[in-house]
Amino acid sequence: FSDELEPGQISKLVLSGAPAFRVKFSGENPTPQQMYWKGAVLSENLGMVWKRTKSDRYSIGSLRANLDGLLEQEIVLEPGYGKWLFVLDTPHWVEFSDRRKQMSTYKSVENIFSTKNEVGQRVLYKAFSSSTPITKLSHEEKEFYMEGPPLEDPRIEALVQSIRVGTKTDGEVVENLLDFFSREFRYTLEPGSMKTKAVAEFVFDKKIGFCEHFAAAFAYIIRRAE
Repeated sequence: FSDELEPGQISKLVLSGAPAFRVKFSGENPTPQQMYWKGAVLSENLGMVWKRTKSDRYSIGSLRANLDGLLEQEIVLEPGYGKWLFVLDTPHWVEFSDRRKQMSTYKSVENIFSTKNEVGQRVLYKAFSSSTPITKLSHEEKEFYMEGPPLEDPRIEALVQSIRVGTKTDGEVVENLLDFFSREFRYTLEPGSMKTKAVAEFVFDKKIGFCEHFAAAFAYIIRRAE
């Protein structure tokens, strides 16, 4: 687990049966639809590459939180996940029984929890989550996430213009782009490598890919259409 994701890095991982972490809930188990786990958020899209945006974080070691009404989880995280602590969405708090570990635990402005250094061994902690999702972004967050990326290929701009033809709403633009992907592309767990990290190569030449290919291309194109 890292701060950056490039095409093809996780396609083989999805076939692995190795556990990432184990969880025990203190009350009723959430439904499968509610089990969305949050670790590092790769919010910066650079063509086909996703990166984690550097953001402020602070130590929670000396702080206390109101845990009333939150869903409690006991999590055993396997080694190999860097410094990120996974919590059921929407994350609210993390607690270690070891005070030294608690003092080395950090929370970012995006409600992302992490340790000071990479964890090279199995770790046990309690996590607390709210069942209420965050559905609204601040004006600054919207500006950041919808900022148009630099144009890397004029064919992308031509595609953007084509999916905007005859539309009256942003939702119709999204539907047109989804229709474009459904008609001309193929999903595969073995997409092979790309010569470049450019969206244009995937969209106009390769046309086959895994989740990260489609997510990166969609995010790039729809922000160009904004």
